[in-house]
Amino acid sequence: VEVDYIPIQLVDLPPLTPEHTEPWLADLIRNADALLLFLSAGSDDVLDDWEIIVDTLGGMHVKLDPPPPEEERPIGVRYPTHVVAANKMDRAGARTRLELLREIVDDKVIWPVSLETKEGLDALWHELVRVLNLIRVFTKQPHGEAKMDEPFVLRRGSTVEDAARGLHKELADTVKYARAWGERFHDGQPVGRDLAVEDGDVLEFHE
Repeated sequence: VEVDYIPIQLVDLPPLTPEHTEPWLADLIRNADALLLFLSAGSDDVLDDWEIIVDTLGGMHVKLDPPPPEEERPIGVRYPTHVVAANKMDRAGARTRLELLREIVDDKVIWPVSLETKEGLDALWHELVRVLNLIRVFTKQPHGEAKMDEPFVLRRGSTVEDAARGLHKELADTVKYARAWGERFHDGQPVGRDLAVEDGDVLEFHE
């Protein structure tokens, strides 16, 4: 999917079941940047399905609990970033099942969606961008216009130097400063290479 020019690769995995899980599935889940967990609000088994997900992931040493402090985490256990979505909200009884699910899973936000009608999908994709800590940085040439449809996608906390590296590896070594545009800058304001960039910043690099 693409969210405001940010591409996100979704890997559709087989359903998690307690009977059998392919060995490669655990490695893929444990190393993903984030998990998007889909439950069916169109099914009366939605509460049981949630328990199956929790138990099956637990068998992979993956926990959906809030992560404890680093020094208290069991060795080998992952606490992945994750988003929970209730699909098939267009089905009869889905709203009631969603409320029951929210009572059981009271420590998580559950995003109601329908892949059939597209209800709620835009909000879900934006939530993925948020939990992945992704931001967009735009660039421009001196005396040119910013390329507002071709952002560099970076992790929140990245610097001007990181943005330069996204444009060209050698530029990260040679850039001295950048001129910046955006809500927090005077237009063309000089900024250092160590400045943390924010979503929507426009940069013009100078060597």
